[in-house]
Amino acid sequence: MGGKLEPGEDPYTACVREVKEETGLDVPSPQLCAMFTISVRSTGHLWVLFLFTADSPGGTLVASEEGDVDWVALDRLHTLPVIADLPLILPHVLSAREVLSIRSELDTEDAASIRRLEIVGPSSQAALLYQR
Repeated sequence: MGGKLEPGEDPYTACVREVKEETGLDVPSPQLCAMFTISVRSTGHLWVLFLFTADSPGGTLVASEEGDVDWVALDRLHTLPVIADLPLILPHVLSAREVLSIRSELDTEDAASIRRLEIVGPSSQAALLYQR
């Protein structure tokens, strides 16, 4: 799930708003767990994503044009059609005790065109997760 910041909106407020709009659920106190910087060689675009975790949400799940929402056990993640770098990133994000800085370089806007993926901090040494 994702979205864009509205003018004047901070990432925390956007997280709560986007989850509510796309699922109908209320996210209590989202916690920033990573900042993800993605550069795209073919276009020169630079994307900055904020990744959050949160306690169990409240509210009632509603249908959305964004697609079906379902709870999935982590050990089933590999059975789903997810972006190529998610299985590489998720274990680090979920086990971190600090906000991670993750950098990715893509050849094109397609996430499958990943060229390089690394964790660059803040206090940990750089960790190369993938390089092509």
